[in-house]
Amino acid sequence: MERSPDERKKSLAQTKVPYEWGALFLKVREHLEDYFQNCVFNSEQGIIEVSGERYIIVRAAALAVDFFDLVNSLYQGKEGATETAMAILFDISHAIGKADAIAFRTHAGIKGPIEVLSAGPVYFAYSGAARVEILPESYAVPNEDYFLIYDHHSSFEAESWIRKKRKADLPVCVMSAGYSSGWCEGALGISLVAVEIECRARGDERCRFIMAPPSRIREYITKYSDNNVVIREFLQREQIMKELRTALTLSEERYRTLFEGSKDAIYITTKEGELIDANRSLLELLGYDNQEELMGNNVKGFYCDLNDRLRLQAEIEEKGYVKDFEVKLCRKDSRKIDCLITATGRRDMKGNISEYQGIIRDITECRKVERE
Repeated sequence: MERSPDERKKSLAQTKVPYEWGALFLKVREHLEDYFQNCVFNSEQGIIEVSGERYIIVRAAALAVDFFDLVNSLYQGKEGATETAMAILFDISHAIGKADAIAFRTHAGIKGPIEVLSAGPVYFAYSGAARVEILPESYAVPNEDYFLIYDHHSSFEAESWIRKKRKADLPVCVMSAGYSSGWCEGALGISLVAVEIECRARGDERCRFIMAPPSRIREYITKYSDNNVVIREFLQREQIMKELRTALTLSEERYRTLFEGSKDAIYITTKEGELIDANRSLLELLGYDNQEELMGNNVKGFYCDLNDRLRLQAEIEEKGYVKDFEVKLCRKDSRKIDCLITATGRRDMKGNISEYQGIIRDITECRKVERE
């Protein structure tokens, strides 16, 4: 039966948020109420569908408790077994949360990233994971200042441990952390991670989480936690990857600066001799006006004597490199020039050469002086 808007607003709240967020959460809650009302259980076909999307039911304890026991048994209690289980669950949940946020945006026709983000806690409640309470200190902006501090009431992971009458040594709501950070990342388009700083399964009063960009998560944990929370490897990985991407970008910029600034001609070719890259000095050496004009050529056409190229290639195959290999090259205007080539071969995983890289130095004037 379809409920009136007033009845909807009076229904049990699936989440608790700061007052100024209330109107936005009410709006997205209506989308999700409609979404989950259209639920079909077809046991004859083995199908569960919600608004046309296929769903499955998974026993909470299987993921929250039994999975840890399985990994620990495989590792026979060795150090790092729990960390391995948590890393797997976090990564899987993060990916699922991100995909669900993108899928919900498409289904509901929502364009605003903050609206998609707001749908996350309500979706979490409808899926049976927990009831989310977002604390007023939170600052949900799509940049490096993003910060969310929130509680999960009735967390399916902590409840599973408590129902089995087991007490954990570490916070166990790792799937909740992964899914929530994945959803918010999918909504806002920025890298986010979350960590549980208090957990009922460990004996704490509540299950409390902090979410932030990888570069700032340690800062917030230090500020809001007195429990000496360890930033696990799966949280550090995002920051490491970001730093690596930055380093690679800087390396590429430095490489390109050296590549283009060299007075010697530099080239990279495929094994067959097709040019992949060349600097400005090679263009000038061979008499070409632009990169596009040169890139369509095979280096075989630049050798005055093709046997020189074959001997050069054979020596690289044998030694891995050649130094100061003297050849005559033909320019675009058919003028012949004397050159020294220093080259190496780049090998693939099987040990076969896949690329050639070389430096060419024009010694035409030197040879002319020698002859005179």
